[in-house]
Amino acid sequence: MLRPNGPIASCLPLLLLTACMDDLLWQSPSEPDSFSDPELDSSFHGTVSVIPAYVDEGGALVELDWEEANHGVFPFGALWVAAFGIDPFTGARLDEDEVAILEPEIGSNAWTLDFSELGTGPFQVEAVLDELDDGIIGIAEPSALWHQLLTVSGGQVLDPQGAVVDGIGLYITVPWNAPDEGGDDRDPTGDGAVPPAEIAEALEEALENATEALGDNENGPDSFVTITGDAAIDAVSAGDCATMLFSENGYGPYYWTYFSALGLEPGNRAWSVEVLADDGRMQLSGACDTNGNGLFDPADAWGTWVWDGVAQNPIDIGDVDINDIHIEVPFDGAFTTAAPLITLSGTVSDPGGFERYPPEAVLYLVAQRHAGVADIATLDHEYAWTAYAGADLSAGAVEYTLSVPAYKTLYIWAWVDLDGDGTLNEEGEPGGASGPWYTETDRDSLAIAMTPAAAP
Repeated sequence: MLRPNGPIASCLPLLLLTACMDDLLWQSPSEPDSFSDPELDSSFHGTVSVIPAYVDEGGALVELDWEEANHGVFPFGALWVAAFGIDPFTGARLDEDEVAILEPEIGSNAWTLDFSELGTGPFQVEAVLDELDDGIIGIAEPSALWHQLLTVSGGQVLDPQGAVVDGIGLYITVPWNAPDEGGDDRDPTGDGAVPPAEIAEALEEALENATEALGDNENGPDSFVTITGDAAIDAVSAGDCATMLFSENGYGPYYWTYFSALGLEPGNRAWSVEVLADDGRMQLSGACDTNGNGLFDPADAWGTWVWDGVAQNPIDIGDVDINDIHIEVPFDGAFTTAAPLITLSGTVSDPGGFERYPPEAVLYLVAQRHAGVADIATLDHEYAWTAYAGADLSAGAVEYTLSVPAYKTLYIWAWVDLDGDGTLNEEGEPGGASGPWYTETDRDSLAIAMTPAAAP
């Protein structure tokens, strides 16, 4: 049998400081979505669950229930579910529909979308967790992506084989400590921060420590600088708004400040945000909650720092205050928190030849959260997967393509269930892997050469 090795490693940055301590747990008022009526002909249903998990010494992922992990308490913010098409030429999102679940439960959380908003082209379905409970669906927060492209035809949602699809389940994994290590604490090397109940206290302490540490440096008492400006808010963007600062390569936001245009005439709104001095080059964006769901999410109106009609990012933060930064919301091409859709592709081969497989064999390609053996019963918990019937495997190598969430560390495993009994990695069954890979960009030519299948 194969013996996978190597624990999964996380590459996501940690949020350290913010200029808005008092507003950390902010949420704006929300209105129910008009398409949430399950009786609508164009409704598309599903659930989303958040799963705490840890990697054991053998590299396998162990899922916990919330009673064991955190005494039955859900410790995060909202869930955001969206369905969106993809422009085949630019990769941009098209015809998006979304829904926010502002008070998630520890089990399955039901959602409903209206597929009449999506057109007839292929579309993806994703879910994102507001891990920090700050009202912002940020870049690189825990997320899940349905493993198949879906289409709409004849008033129904179909999978790539033309079968009718409804009731899909999305599963978001969050790193957690093993129970014997203190299962109610987040893994500090994982995909995020501590439970939200501790965020304000932790960040205030971090701010005090940073102030004390920086107080004696060359900048003296001016270790923080203030950025001020105004935001030109279009009428369609009126509502709760925010100015945010991301790292130059798009992580974050690391700093943000809130302001409101709710019920006001179109015009400029003043804002200011305090940041650490000498933070260097950052991306500055503005957003307004135009869909009224209580979150700042990729489907809202986004804008950016503009001068004379031209976007000016990045902003260079030194040791002096920066004033008169003008933001326009919306602004075409503005940086948003929409994570890119990542494609992994390559080939998988068996040196012994696929032609020796019995017809009941199944080849599984799985983008896994871990280096352990996949479980066929819970493949939907992984980042992506696809399957090939043994009767169709006659070529020397099988080409595969997997669409996966961005900013994850994963392994691509090829598993063969030779006897079709639903159990992988049995004696004599082939398999092989590629990775670990961090999904910050597309990757191709990822070749997997499996251990040969046992002779029939």
